[in-house]
Amino acid sequence: MSEAPRGDQVVSSTCPTDDLTNLRPPDQFVPELLPGAKLTAIYVVPYPEGPELLVDLGAPNAELRHALEMVDALLPRPLPAALPQTCCSRSEVTLRFGEDAANYGPCELPPNIEQALALAEDAYSHAYL
Repeated sequence: MSEAPRGDQVVSSTCPTDDLTNLRPPDQFVPELLPGAKLTAIYVVPYPEGPELLVDLGAPNAELRHALEMVDALLPRPLPAALPQTCCSRSEVTLRFGEDAANYGPCELPPNIEQALALAEDAYSHAYL
């Protein structure tokens, strides 16, 4: 793995592995955001099975765009640090800020990221289910 730029945080995820699946969650990455960076998308991928849930600014649904703006207002700057992981399955959360992306999970999420995930999932359910 290449070294992260100064100010960015990379956390390698380790967890007990099952001999049959040999799962290892992806590394978490939390960038140092540029001032004024706005949240442009949230990707939620149940790990390891998928599929992903996506809420982005390009969504045709005004409710999803509004939810994204609410999540952006909820997130602290700088972003919370990634937490050590103790399991290998749940949901990996990626927050996209233009070209930058923060990856959290799949198990332990900082409280602000848990809230962002719950808001995104609720908005998605109301819009599509």
